[in-house]
Amino acid sequence: KNSSRKIIMPLRERLRSMLEKGNALVEGAHSQVVATAVDEMQHRYRSEIERLSALQRVNPNIRDEEIELLLGHRQALEKHLPATRVRLDALRMVVAV
Repeated sequence: KNSSRKIIMPLRERLRSMLEKGNALVEGAHSQVVATAVDEMQHRYRSEIERLSALQRVNPNIRDEEIELLLGHRQALEKHLPATRVRLDALRMVVAV
């Protein structure tokens, strides 16, 4: 642990700068990733809701609650997916001596 500190401390500002730059790059890509995820989610839920609705017209065993549940899930995801954030969980630094 002490040896690690001796190596890392002089590089502290440089590492902080690299982390900030990495976070800025990820933040830029984040909006596109979220938009793609929302589009994909909407497509999948729309397809499933349309499938169940069509099936319900010929099969009375398909309950309205099943379709309403999917509509509720889709609505919750439409609300929460755009609110996601990027978070750095770990940093790995390799030191060769």
